[in-house]
Amino acid sequence: MSSTKVIFDALLPSFDRTKISSFEHIYPKELQEKVLGNWQKYGYKK
Repeated sequence: MSSTKVIFDALLPSFDRTKISSFEHIYPKELQEKVLGNWQKYGYKK
């Protein structure tokens, strides 16, 4: 038994697919520095 598969692109046309979604591209430098400066205090290894 087989079936037809359909894929819908539900993203809005105005959605920028080229924007990188990552810590260093989304958050301001000041916040990045604060988080990274306290990284070990939060319990993470450097």
